[in-house]
Amino acid sequence: MLNAHYHLPIVDGKKLWLSGTYALLKSSNAVALTPIQGRPFVWDRGQYFDANLWWGVTPAFQIGLSYQHMQQTFGDGIVAHNNRGEGAFYLFF
Repeated sequence: MLNAHYHLPIVDGKKLWLSGTYALLKSSNAVALTPIQGRPFVWDRGQYFDANLWWGVTPAFQIGLSYQHMQQTFGDGIVAHNNRGEGAFYLFF
């Protein structure tokens, strides 16, 4: 798993910042230990990444946008993926 976070040099780094995460999970024996009938239901490799953008509108109000991707390889060779976006508003008082 790897994560990075960077504040852009705007208003002392308090106005705009970026972050991202990457993760990889692998199993060398998950499929081999599963009976043939169950192999379509177990996965032996998973990947995840996200990219995030945050905007500090004011010190008390922040807006965030995120894109996320997840991918799994199942025991029968099927590769499934999920892409999604997310938005958030935070008000601190």
